[in-house]
Amino acid sequence: MAILKEGSPSCGVHRVHDGSFTGKYTKHPGVTAALLMKHGIKVYSEKDMTVGRLEELIAEDIKRDHI
Repeated sequence: MAILKEGSPSCGVHRVHDGSFTGKYTKHPGVTAALLMKHGIKVYSEKDMTVGRLEELIAEDIKRDHI
């Protein structure tokens, strides 16, 4: 699993800067985010992370450790 910075041309999960330096975004993952997803790694934006979501991910990780 990876938690990446939303908006970054490399790490954006849901959207990335369009490169025009005008504050505009395009709706697609960045290069690194797309590569990680392609290889089966779950990718989240830091904006996806709430206390509840982090608790869920920790609980899933603990379950995997005990299998």
